[in-house]
Amino acid sequence: MLSCFLLGAIGSIIITSLIYAVTDKLIPITDNFSVAKQFVKAFLVVALTEELSKYVIVLYFAQPKKNFNEPFDGIVYALMLSMGFAATENIF
Repeated sequence: MLSCFLLGAIGSIIITSLIYAVTDKLIPITDNFSVAKQFVKAFLVVALTEELSKYVIVLYFAQPKKNFNEPFDGIVYALMLSMGFAATENIF
């Protein structure tokens, strides 16, 4: 559980850094305060990459463990991963 929390925290730092480095180059809208750019950035870029990264970590790190043997385990591991992600984002 602690390792999932720490992976979420570390993954948050890496993913957020990559998102902000690449987002401005991917979205051709030059006005940073436009509704269209904020919508694309919030829903398509940030949400999609963050949730996909959480899913990949649960799929390849938590699911192969021998203790991952019930459907509720997926909820618990994903929750701990998300808590690590949220803790790091709230600190920054």
